[in-house]
Amino acid sequence: MKRDNKTTLTEVAEIIAGFANGTCAPYDWDDFMSCQFKSPEIDKIRRECAEIELRFPARHDHEWCNPQGVCELIRIADKIRQESNNTLVPTVAKRSGGTV
Repeated sequence: MKRDNKTTLTEVAEIIAGFANGTCAPYDWDDFMSCQFKSPEIDKIRRECAEIELRFPARHDHEWCNPQGVCELIRIADKIRQESNNTLVPTVAKRSGGTV
């Protein structure tokens, strides 16, 4: 998947927070997690989020991670918001295989 738009760190924070609280659009999280970003900073954040599923495994079938993992996602989103200067960065380089 290739996108032509640009993504800000603030938008990344909103996707992460939206996933954590259940308000993100249906494919926002999947797109974020399954795409490699041109921006090393955003791709690092994506990889950090991916590790949460492993570090904080779900307790139930309907969960992606356990409640501690949800808190960690919120912490990541809050940190991005605090550090963000809303600079535009390239969005997607290429889609990696698989789904989240």
